[in-house]
Amino acid sequence: MLFRQISNDAIYPDDLEMLQRVLNTHCTAGGFGLTSDMADAAAFKLILWFRAGITDDESLGNLLAREPEQFRKAS
Repeated sequence: MLFRQISNDAIYPDDLEMLQRVLNTHCTAGGFGLTSDMADAAAFKLILWFRAGITDDESLGNLLAREPEQFRKAS
């Protein structure tokens, strides 16, 4: 994992694009839309992890995949 210092600074356009890609991939794999509560919760976690210093897309995607059911569509 690539780490940075915890930051409350602005998220730059390139970083925002990467976070959006991770979220899109997660929502598509989970079978839920970007406007769902599950997507909202996942986006919140992505921002927290990013600001905590986890900045690479693979690590962020892996973290989302390991989250509890609230981040996945109910079967």
